Amino acid sequence: MTLRLPRDRPKRLSHRTTGVLGRLRRWWFLHRTDQAYARLRSDPQAWAEELEERRFWDAVVASRPDAEGW
Repeated sequence: MTLRLPRDRPKRLSHRTTGVLGRLRRWWFLHRTDQAYARLRSDPQAWAEELEERRFWDAVVASRPDAEGW
């Protein structure tokens, strides 16, 4: 596979690989996060606990005087 860049913007190979590796790391992170979220949603008890904890923290944040617009 040949990597082509515009002639007016030559880049060193190290810059190209850094960008590709960064995109790969981000993709891998989001892929693993998506898998973990799907596992959480597929477990009714764990999902109920998650929602309960979210309601708790929403109430904590809402009770703060500076919580307007939160």
